[in-house]
Amino acid sequence: IFTNVSKGQFANSKTLKKCFDTSNEEEVCRFILANGDVQVSDQERAAQLESTAREVASMVSEKCVHPISRRPYTLPQIRDGMKAAGFMVHPTRNIKQQFLDCVRLLQEKRVLDIERAKMKLAIVLSQLQEANDHNGLMKRRDAVTTFLINEGVASADIQPSTGDNDTRIIFQSDPSLYRRMDGIARHDDVQGRLEIIQQCVTEEGDVTLGHELERKAQQQQQRDEHHVVQSSGKQHATQSGANDNNDDTNDDIPALSDKLQSGLRLTSNTDTNNDDNDHDDHQSTITKVANSRKAQKAAQKKS
Repeated sequence: IFTNVSKGQFANSKTLKKCFDTSNEEEVCRFILANGDVQVSDQERAAQLESTAREVASMVSEKCVHPISRRPYTLPQIRDGMKAAGFMVHPTRNIKQQFLDCVRLLQEKRVLDIERAKMKLAIVLSQLQEANDHNGLMKRRDAVTTFLINEGVASADIQPSTGDNDTRIIFQSDPSLYRRMDGIARHDDVQGRLEIIQQCVTEEGDVTLGHELERKAQQQQQRDEHHVVQSSGKQHATQSGANDNNDDTNDDIPALSDKLQSGLRLTSNTDTNNDDNDHDDHQSTITKVANSRKAQKAAQKKS
């Protein structure tokens, strides 16, 4: 028992008695093992975090696919997406829970177009006493189909029956709906059992040119639909603004007409006043000139 491992200092009996109320080293060791914390160095902690991050990324790569191509992402793509989304692993937390949190964060941040790969399941209808009753079997099959669609399973993911006596309904479902699918199989109107055919449904093999062109066409169609929605919204806003401006212009026409008429009247009055003032000034000038001439003649007579 050390007080300082790096310096190699042992704990004496007095220190043990003070800390553990006993000087018996065996009892002290048992207490430390039962209640103590394991001290991990920085290098060991970094290696543990790296190992956990690799396990989470590997699980995401195995259980998730691209929504359109249905193909999994590579491990480097997942690691880069985790860094871009800011996902931080926890050294002691459950790996599966961290996997679910990672997928949710990637979807929220939209770093990758990703979703969980669907499961391929089958509901097997149990054989009842009326085994030859085709109508009863068809009713149970129809009930299963209705329940699946109501729970969110796409009708395209439900395989059609191969015959009237087919007791297996094969479909693909999101893994989060597994418990609900099991509840459907146990329903009184179904009376069957749920089987797992494939854990993760993914596309395998080389990418064909036709499939790649179809995927790009779907992406382009989605972008075009989004662009059309935005353009229609902007056009609607522009038309409404133009209509408002036209209404304002129509309302302002009478006011502008009144202003123009009043302005013309003011201009006419001003011109008339100016003409009168000019005439008065001209008469005054003539009178002044005549008076000055009379004064000059009177001065000449006196001289």
